[in-house]
Amino acid sequence: MDSRSSSSQEAGDQDRHPSSSAQASSIHDERPSAGSPPSGLRLLSAAAPSAGSGAPDRDPTSAASHSCLACWQAANAPTVRLDRPGLDLVEIRASTQAIRASLQVVEDFMARDSAVDDLREEHSRLQRAHTVSRRHAAEQHLQIESARMTAQAFSQFCQDRHDRLLHRLERANELQTLRDSDVVNMEEKIAHTEVRLREQERQRAGAEASVEQLQNQVRDLESQIAALSSHPDLGSAPPPALLRRLVARDRELHDPTWLTRRSSNGVWLSSNLRRPSQKPPVNSGVRLEL
Repeated sequence: MDSRSSSSQEAGDQDRHPSSSAQASSIHDERPSAGSPPSGLRLLSAAAPSAGSGAPDRDPTSAASHSCLACWQAANAPTVRLDRPGLDLVEIRASTQAIRASLQVVEDFMARDSAVDDLREEHSRLQRAHTVSRRHAAEQHLQIESARMTAQAFSQFCQDRHDRLLHRLERANELQTLRDSDVVNMEEKIAHTEVRLREQERQRAGAEASVEQLQNQVRDLESQIAALSSHPDLGSAPPPALLRRLVARDRELHDPTWLTRRSSNGVWLSSNLRRPSQKPPVNSGVRLEL
């Protein structure tokens, strides 16, 4: 790239300054004059035009032979005073800017090439990632379909189970309603039964009191009968308390162990009875009074 730019620059310089090349070629045709400069200046003036003419030779042997020939021609050629033209800085700056612009274009092109390479690598990487993602998506679709089939069977099972439980719940609610009504009826029956039981208990207590009263009357009558049969001299029937005392005394006379037994009314009669030695005779004719 540098060789091309330098060759193009040299060609442009030759196009701009054709007079310099013509003057350089006329050096070899002119004869030396009396006021010519020394040989060193002639060598420099001869080597100056050849220094900017084209790119250097690649073969070192040909370059050396050409240099020797040029030196010999310069040493033997006549010299003439030359007036070198001044350099045009505007053109040099313009050419330099053009060269910089061309270099910038080349750099931009190389940068675009590197960017294109990076984009191609990124595109290849994205294509590979896209292929992997599509393969993974296909696998995911298969897994989702398999899971959907499994979930569908389980969902059907759950739906059947839910229907059965809902039916059983409805039956249970109906039975609960019936049982609630039955419980209410049973509570009413229990309340009536409690009322009847209290009434029966009251009646039973009254009956027991009546029975106890009748038993007391029976015992009193038995005592009267026993006292009248044992003591005919009493005349009319004595009071019940006297009759009980008489009956107890007769039992003590006939059965001494009767003192240690409890009577039916829960009263110990041993403390109320006198001993046999202290009792009056049966037929003494004495009337006992309370």
